[in-house]
Amino acid sequence: MEAPKDVRRRSLERLSAELKQAAAILGVMEADPIEWLAAHRTRRCIARAIDTALVEIKILARTEARRAKDFAAADLVRDELKALGVEIMDTARGTTWKVAD
Repeated sequence: MEAPKDVRRRSLERLSAELKQAAAILGVMEADPIEWLAAHRTRRCIARAIDTALVEIKILARTEARRAKDFAAADLVRDELKALGVEIMDTARGTTWKVAD
């Protein structure tokens, strides 16, 4: 049997508050997720000697090749980035990337 909606809401609010309190004590979940992910990628790039400016230039070149329907050139750029340790992901908002595992 499912609890009434107001009871579930109060339970979730209490759980959220307790989770935030526990996270503060542990020193986790303090940074904005987007900022944390960007800093994490930067640390990984430094550790693996990946030049982020070069990655951005190559992604721009790949985007231009795709616009020109030169898919062989686009695939070549993807392979070059993969060799550098970079994985690219095409999304509806454009191409993004991460340091490959």
